Amino acid sequence: LKLLSGRLGGGRITRRVSAGALLAATMPGGPRSARRRGALRGLLPTAVAALSCHRAGRACFALSAGPGATRGSASPLSRSSRTVAEARQMAAVAAAGAPKQPLQLQWRCRSALAASLPLVALHCWRLSGRGRRAAVAARATSPTKASDEEANDNVATALEIAKSILLALLDIFSGPPKEATGKDAPGLAVLAPGGVLAALSGCEVLAAKNGEACDASKLVSPDAAGSRKTILLFLTHFGDFNSWELAQQVRVALRDERVGGARVVAVGIGSVESAKKFAGFLDLPESLELYADPKGACHAALGFSRGALPQYAEQLNPYVRVFLMLLGVGSPGTIRTVLGGYFGDTSLAPERVAWVDEALKQGAQQGRFPTKVPQRLPWEATKEGEEEWADLSVAGSKVWDDRGFGETGLRPFELATVRLQNMVSGIIGNWGDLKPEDDELLVQQGGAVVLDDKGEAVYFYRDKGILTYVPLEDALVAARG
Repeated sequence: LKLLSGRLGGGRITRRVSAGALLAATMPGGPRSARRRGALRGLLPTAVAALSCHRAGRACFALSAGPGATRGSASPLSRSSRTVAEARQMAAVAAAGAPKQPLQLQWRCRSALAASLPLVALHCWRLSGRGRRAAVAARATSPTKASDEEANDNVATALEIAKSILLALLDIFSGPPKEATGKDAPGLAVLAPGGVLAALSGCEVLAAKNGEACDASKLVSPDAAGSRKTILLFLTHFGDFNSWELAQQVRVALRDERVGGARVVAVGIGSVESAKKFAGFLDLPESLELYADPKGACHAALGFSRGALPQYAEQLNPYVRVFLMLLGVGSPGTIRTVLGGYFGDTSLAPERVAWVDEALKQGAQQGRFPTKVPQRLPWEATKEGEEEWADLSVAGSKVWDDRGFGETGLRPFELATVRLQNMVSGIIGNWGDLKPEDDELLVQQGGAVVLDDKGEAVYFYRDKGILTYVPLEDALVAARG
């Protein structure tokens, strides 16, 4: 009664019911709101009834002071609309010449009100029960709570994701899977009739040097290639490890004229501005024709890998999927390739590792960390007149010579140092300028195609994941053959 009627004290009850309680009683909401509405709607009529009884009792007391007053004229039903002020005014007029009996009448009125309180409490309890039943009904039909079917689907999806991750982690140290790369390549078999040219038809790419748009199928047309073969490299986005390392290898291959006179075209995912910055960071030669594919249309048309767990693209953020690929999920061979950069491989042919020396020098010249490394290891004796630090922009891979790590192939930490330069000062330092606008393209993988002078594919490779990109030397062999 205090909540709904306001202040109670001094024998008076305020005439207005709390506006806040009335608003809360009719406010829409969920199951909890329905419970409050049921209880408040039960309290409201009982509170009004109690207020009417109290006002009627005061009226009875005032009117009965006069000799002509009748009890029926001041009954709760007939006098419930009278205010306390009206009752007092009538009492002042009638109390002039008659004896008062305040104690007896006041006791009777209060006794009647006290007798009605158990009924009021019972009525409140019954209506609050209705509120509870209304809350149960609202909970059963509430659209904000997921159904059992939706909850089961969510659990099943989570279990499938966990299963895929665990299966990939069990095979984390295996190498990338092998598949045919010639005319019998599985990737060629799934393309529509017409092969690579037909698949690329309608895919628009933009030239990095001037932003001019052209159809991707025209890049590899026989007219454009003339009598030469075409090496078509589909890079990942311009801020990815694969793109940086593959471009560094192509740069050295073009310098050493190991492409066999073939035309080399590279298409990366991203904007024209990203392609320009990418070419500037790596000092790519003009003989490498670089194009930007903002939407990754070419990669999708050729059926290249969409990265880790593409079937759960709606549930998993692309950055989470990139992290999973670094662990080998949807990227078989990544962990083994990463470890190979630290342990090295001295069995590799010189032409397969020549790019590492040039990449170290070019990265140091661009100021990519680290630009210097210790001249000697802690357990090695320092030679007289020898500087403590070696400048990679000058020394390059010679820092690893005469250290007991071998003189051929890839030495320990040699490739890892190149990747550190690419990652810290290259990719991370310029992430905002290199990444594609669509985050979903962060996990899109690339590949490579070698076309003969008739535009038919003689080599087709699909990237397996992070750092498991096309072996460039194999593509060059196909171009020279």
